[in-house]
Amino acid sequence: THFVTEYASTNPIEDLAEVFAVFVTSDTAPQGATVKDKKIQFMYEFPELVTLRNYMKEKGEARMKPGTWKRAHRFAATN
Repeated sequence: THFVTEYASTNPIEDLAEVFAVFVTSDTAPQGATVKDKKIQFMYEFPELVTLRNYMKEKGEARMKPGTWKRAHRFAATN
């Protein structure tokens, strides 16, 4: 009830990233009272984020579902 995905529970930065992803990809704001719902609802309090969300949805950039992103690749340093 605290995190939007299991991956979000790994650290605060990933929590924010996953909350933002759910915010962008969901059709409507959640109506629940859980911590995870409140995190998403909080983003709707910022008109700039709502404008960005709408823009991303219009342009089709939000096609993926939260939690389906691949982890970033780590590249070995080269000399």
